[in-house]
Amino acid sequence: MSNGKPGDIGWVLTRASLTSDDPLFHRVIENMTPAYFGRAEVQVFADAVAQFLFVLHGDGSADIYVNDFVTLVEMLARRPMEAGAVVTDRDIADIRRVRFPGINFDPDDKVVYCFKAGWKFGLFFDLSSPRSSTVDELELAWGTLRRRLTYEHVYEGLVGLDAAYMRADGWFPFVELIGTDFRTLRDAYSPTGDLDGLVERVVASFDAARLKVIMARWWAKPVFKPKQALLEAGVEAFLSGTSAGAIQCIKTLHSELEGLIRSIYLEDKGRGSGVKIPELLQHVVERGEAKGESDQSMLLPKEFLSYLKEVLFAHFNVDRGDVELSRNSSSHGVARPDDYTRARALQAILAIDQLCFYV
Repeated sequence: MSNGKPGDIGWVLTRASLTSDDPLFHRVIENMTPAYFGRAEVQVFADAVAQFLFVLHGDGSADIYVNDFVTLVEMLARRPMEAGAVVTDRDIADIRRVRFPGINFDPDDKVVYCFKAGWKFGLFFDLSSPRSSTVDELELAWGTLRRRLTYEHVYEGLVGLDAAYMRADGWFPFVELIGTDFRTLRDAYSPTGDLDGLVERVVASFDAARLKVIMARWWAKPVFKPKQALLEAGVEAFLSGTSAGAIQCIKTLHSELEGLIRSIYLEDKGRGSGVKIPELLQHVVERGEAKGESDQSMLLPKEFLSYLKEVLFAHFNVDRGDVELSRNSSSHGVARPDDYTRARALQAILAIDQLCFYV
């Protein structure tokens, strides 16, 4: 990683996680792969490689796997899945780790793994001596890299001016939106996007059948079950498709959102009285971080905490006219009537659904 004359001290990169967008990716892979593919028992053409794994042993030998080795990806599903079911983009809530069944890694083995995701590549290697990563850490690192590439559009949607406009309108990369829906929303808020038309397309996709599947996972959680009648009333109001229904949905679900957060805190801590909102929000997001085994999981716990504080539980100031729709402004009756839209009602449903994945 640095130039020098004989005898100088230089820097050597021994561990990295890169994507093909990074110029260093190409520098590394173009210098690394010929050294191993050139020694393989079967000729390997780079243009035909979709994934490869190098396991470098302490005695100087190496096992080289190309393309057809079994790769097991551990995912968090949005709905109950039966063995053999076809998994689509809409079924996946998060990617946690990657495993290679039947391939063992000794403590002194070095590892290089490259794979294709969409139209890009990811590259991870740990060539430190001794290897700095346990097998468990390797699996999580591979999962993190695959998640980073698979959901690149979501991470990109968290920053920039378009993301700020989306957030100001109450949108967040909720688990249920990840995939086509969130791409549609990003297009809607682009400078040339059809804002009203594309947002309406996303809202309209949440019909009775889709919401039934969403609520089914709510009732599977003990902390949600006692709230079933109230939550169903809010969702039914949304499904009415009317302005009055949007108002009723928001009024109901904003209050129940706080109630659920308090119930989760009470269940975990054994107390609920006198607990302030910031502490409640912090706790429920910590649950999400633990559930995803990472603060960078697609549950987006840190980002959701910010969203809860700055959007859903935002403070209001009547004197300044700062009364954007939130749990606080709606519950105190100061929010503007025009802000009670079906899009905002859907956001209330999706925020509650996000909590469901955290517990």
